[in-house]
Amino acid sequence: MELKTDLPDPTHMFQELYSQLTLPSDGIPSKQVQMVLARLKDLGPEHLEKLLAFLFLKIEENEENEVIFCWLIGVLEDLVKSDLPSMIPSVMIDLQHALWPCLPNPSYKVKEAMAKLILSLGEGGYLCTDSAIVLIRFLIDECVKPLDDSTSDVTEINDEKKKLKNLCLEILTDCVHNPCMAKLMWPMLLEYIAPDQYASISLILSFVLYLAEKLQHEEQDALDINYSECVLGTIIMPTGNRRTPTPQFLLLQLMVLSYSDNMSKNIRRSALQILSILHHQIYKHLGKGWVLKIETLLNYLEGDGISCCQKFWEEKILLFLDYTLQCITKQKWIFHFLEDVIAQLRLGQGSSSEKSFLYQSWGIAQKLVDYKSSEDHLWTCLESINCKEKEECEVKTRGICSWCRDLGFWPPP
Repeated sequence: MELKTDLPDPTHMFQELYSQLTLPSDGIPSKQVQMVLARLKDLGPEHLEKLLAFLFLKIEENEENEVIFCWLIGVLEDLVKSDLPSMIPSVMIDLQHALWPCLPNPSYKVKEAMAKLILSLGEGGYLCTDSAIVLIRFLIDECVKPLDDSTSDVTEINDEKKKLKNLCLEILTDCVHNPCMAKLMWPMLLEYIAPDQYASISLILSFVLYLAEKLQHEEQDALDINYSECVLGTIIMPTGNRRTPTPQFLLLQLMVLSYSDNMSKNIRRSALQILSILHHQIYKHLGKGWVLKIETLLNYLEGDGISCCQKFWEEKILLFLDYTLQCITKQKWIFHFLEDVIAQLRLGQGSSSEKSFLYQSWGIAQKLVDYKSSEDHLWTCLESINCKEKEECEVKTRGICSWCRDLGFWPPP
């Protein structure tokens, strides 16, 4: 069939070319498909803006058609590779808007096509601006997603998942180590230091630690988080339920990871090292004395003492939390810390060791706030947390009793 390309309006020309496509069910390009692709690429330099707009429209129309969708993403990938000045910031914003609704698509062929497009964008230097942030989030989400065996043909499906995960990890690693992308990745990666990501926390902590060590040697405020910008939403696309963590939430998560007997020595070490680097971001008056206490904990950890006496290590971490909160004199700061503790307890997630730390950290923090507010928080906690396990009930009781004894509510036993 002869391709009609003598139409004056390029949009009509694109539609004429597109209408002559016959994509095989297996997605392997036929000769006709290759001819159409070549012609579209030839038209790119002269009609680039309208061609991209046409492709974005067709992507939206064919979100449910796996074969056509993957082919359209492939066309975009080829345009990026063709050295055209195609991905200027305004076009990247349009690309984000076009792809964002498709990112949750469960098809691994679609996800693989997306990942390959992102790889080409990265190689072309197009991922270094805020307009690429949704694509970066796609990579992170795929890297932290656990593998499961809940479907048939488990081996084949897991092979696809592993292949996709390895591809996304390769691209994400390049992004993290790209000097031009450091300020884009920070503080976004901090959002993934959260209870729902504990299964993949080793990877997240390794990336966060690398960036923190790198940025601390740059300008003085390189690690600072501008919360006003985060609230105002300089990130132009929806980001799900994730939010930039507050100092209180960040302290709590890193302390839980340092304490938990479910975490490896490497995870505990990384959590403490990140805390040490971010001491001014946690609270501006945490100084050298606080950092030295972390170094003491790290020395103990490196001496392999933890494998001999887990209970001693837990006591050390709790004492360090007590010291930390006593260094923070602002009542409002500690109130927010308490709210984060209670919110995490309400989720009911985590091991018994992690829940034990949460209850005891709650007790430590409660004794540092004024009596009336402490009482309000006590009843809020008691009414909102439903303990289902005997061990959890016991650690909850210990945390509450410790707080009550410190405030003289009843004589110590």
